[in-house]
Amino acid sequence: MELKDYIAPMYEGEELIKRLAVQPAYDDSIRNASVAERLMALSGLYDMYIPTDMTVEIYYKLYLGLVHSLSRKRTSASNIQLYENYKAIKGSSYHGILGGVDSFVITGSSGIGKSSAISRAISVISSDKIIEIKAPYQKIIPFLVVQTPFDCSLKSLLLEILRRVDEILGTKYLFNSLRTRATTDILIGTVSTVALNHIGVLVLDEIQNVANSKNGKNLVGSIVQLINAGGIAIVFAGTPAVIPFIQADFMLARRLMNLNYNPLPYDQKFHSLCKIVFMFQYTKGKCELTEEIVSLLYKYSQGNISVIISLIIEAQESAIRCGQEVISVEVIQSAYEKRLRLLGCFRSPQNKRYVAPSKGTFSLPIDNVQNTENEHLFADIVVKSKAMKVSALERLRQYNIPVEEVDV
Repeated sequence: MELKDYIAPMYEGEELIKRLAVQPAYDDSIRNASVAERLMALSGLYDMYIPTDMTVEIYYKLYLGLVHSLSRKRTSASNIQLYENYKAIKGSSYHGILGGVDSFVITGSSGIGKSSAISRAISVISSDKIIEIKAPYQKIIPFLVVQTPFDCSLKSLLLEILRRVDEILGTKYLFNSLRTRATTDILIGTVSTVALNHIGVLVLDEIQNVANSKNGKNLVGSIVQLINAGGIAIVFAGTPAVIPFIQADFMLARRLMNLNYNPLPYDQKFHSLCKIVFMFQYTKGKCELTEEIVSLLYKYSQGNISVIISLIIEAQESAIRCGQEVISVEVIQSAYEKRLRLLGCFRSPQNKRYVAPSKGTFSLPIDNVQNTENEHLFADIVVKSKAMKVSALERLRQYNIPVEEVDV
């Protein structure tokens, strides 16, 4: 029996969407319940997850990465690499002979659901279970998710990986490393060995922290050693701010694919998503989804699903508490102004305009959609300016951002 046979089969189509989705149990009769019961049931919407094209693509990439990582374990090459890692732990020169498999970086603006998509994909692939083989005995963590340290300390990251492995498998890798006061070079050998034996795919979340630390460049460069000696897929997830750091390291850049995502465009899929969320109403009066409401939701969310769900929850909570008992344009506007206005400075209009499909009667107004690019961070503007070979200063001025050039 091969190691890949220990994971769930690869799903597709409607079956995959059904397994990725998370929707709370709902009965229309809840609208006649008490205020307390309805508010409690309404809070269950925070656990809702609606899969998008991004979720599906991430699922397939993670699945294939796990399969290829598992195929490298228990091979003659992995045995040789284990011996090389052992020599590195003992202080000899480092040699990485395996190389990485299917490593990639997932980028997108904050809040679009990258981490949630990864989490849902992992739960469908492995159900958060450990792969346990009896003969010869071995335990493998299909996906190990670790947060990138805020200070981008390589040693802190390596120790955190060992801590998480110990927590899941009940081993003592961290204790042994701390007891012997292992150096960073020794820790790289130790973590590479642990990865070969016990990890399928390593996910480094919040990788954009490298852009805010002087240690970022060193951390990104050192990960090449983990890819070569660990023989596993390493997945990075963060904002586009990490791209310049990866591009600056050719050895790492050539090993990674970039999956870049934006919030949902203003199209029919956005309307379908709003329709799903609007199915869960806990006010006594029922509100029909109109073009005006869809347009308003996009204005406030700019295609960010988590903002849409939060806005609908806050609007219903306000309507229930105030006795209005129905969702309306005015209630949604009030909920945004009172609860979510802090998000206003982060909203980034899409540069995609909706074209109504040939079939169907639904048509979305586009007057309030600004024809601007999806750039809301200085780093995003600078990165895209470099790619287009234009002046970043001129691009900043286009966004009415005051810029002053100073001689140095």
